[in-house]
This record gives sequence, C-alpha cells and structure tokens, in this order.
Amino acid sequence: MQVTIRNAEAVKARLEKGIDKALIVLKRRVDVASAELQGRIVAGLAAGTYGIHSRHGMSGLAGSVQVIPAGIEGTTVRGGVHGAGGTSWYGIVHEKGGLSSYDISPVDRKALAWLAFGTPAKVAKHQRSFGFTKDMIVVAHVTHPPLRQRRWMGGPTDELRARIMDIVGGPIVSESFAFGG
Repeated sequence: MQVTIRNAEAVKARLEKGIDKALIVLKRRVDVASAELQGRIVAGLAAGTYGIHSRHGMSGLAGSVQVIPAGIEGTTVRGGVHGAGGTSWYGIVHEKGGLSSYDISPVDRKALAWLAFGTPAKVAKHQRSFGFTKDMIVVAHVTHPPLRQRRWMGGPTDELRARIMDIVGGPIVSESFAFGG
C-alpha cells in the first residue's frame, strides 16, 4: 500500500498551527488545575487539616503557597504550585518529616522547665512569678524525636490527582478548537 499526501507543506502547516492552539489550551488548563490545588492546600492549612497550626496566618506557611504560571517549552506545558519558600523554609520539614532526633538545650538559663499538668491560669501565674512548683518538670536538656511527616502539599496533590487529570486531559475539541481554523 502506498499513500501520497498532496500539498504536504500545507498539511504540515495546518497541523503545526493546530499544535500551537492545543498547547495554548493546555496552558490555560494547567493554570486552572494549579489554582485549584493551591486553594485546596491553603484551605487545608487554614483548617489545621495537616496538624500544622499557623501562628502567622497568610504570612506564614499558607502565604508561601504560590501558583507557578504555566509556560510552554517546545511541545511541553509546565506549571504547578510551590510552597515553603523564603521564611517558610520549615514547610519542607513538615512535608518530608524529620530525619533524626534532635537536642533542645537552654540558651540563657541552666535548665528547661514547663508545667506537667496545669490550666492556662496556672501557666500565666508561673510566667509572672518565675517560681517552680511540684507540677513543673525541670531538665538540663531534652532529646526530641524526629518530626512526623505531615504531607501538607503531597496529600492534597494525591487527593486531587484524578481531578487534575480530568481538567488537563479532557478533549481539546471541547474548547472550540479545530485543526482547520
């Protein structure tokens, strides 16, 4: 069997134009999927879903979650979501978990102390008086176990994986796209 394409250059030009349109549609879809993922991650952090409680609101870990705008490189569309940058570097420790145990030692004092059992009123009272009671634990240093993994970025990504594939992988013709136009 032999197939001959007449006017091959015109056919090639139309296909290349179609690929360019398809990449633009995919770029838009990657941006939409990235924005949805960013929203899920930030909402989870705000709700305390991952066991990470922010003391700094949107200026903390949740504020570091940014969409990386999609870009086209040849026939590849890349985009995504980035977090734990700048002053929120600790996010990577939560995401991956601690590597090993670590020591906590006093800096300006000779010992570490905290209430073993107590109410917030008791804590306030002892903070004012700096006195020690039988309810306090006093030690020279503490060895903290490795931090447990809290997948605050990977968890939502896994949860939304099918949704992201639906957004990005849907038929391109549904976007008013045609090879001929």
